[in-house]
Amino acid sequence: RAAPPKEELKALCNKAKALDLPLLIMLLCSKLEDDVLQSRLKTLHVLDALLKGPDESVVKEVRRLMRGRLPLVNSLTTAPHPALADLAAKVARTHPFSRSSRMHAALHPPPPPLLLHRFSAQSCVELPPCG
Repeated sequence: RAAPPKEELKALCNKAKALDLPLLIMLLCSKLEDDVLQSRLKTLHVLDALLKGPDESVVKEVRRLMRGRLPLVNSLTTAPHPALADLAAKVARTHPFSRSSRMHAALHPPPPPLLLHRFSAQSCVELPPCG
């Protein structure tokens, strides 16, 4: 089984604030270079869980610590094993500075400006895009 049990991932995320995150990320990233496919998949599942965890301060710290290791994650997005490539792309997209997140944004542009129905005049009003 490549994915760790959800209960274990949740427990790790809940305890992450008390852990030595720099050491944890260093160890996890070293596992991404493992020859065993299952090891790399499990590691990506753990990273994905940490990047989506409930504690925003932990998520920010994990993103900061991963910044210099994004080339390693991005290199796995072209792996011949589809599950590995897909999960690596998913992890990379959660990081705002990754090549994969920029590519995702380019392939999936924001929707066109919203059209709101004005009930009183029975017409539509176009709103400018956000940002």
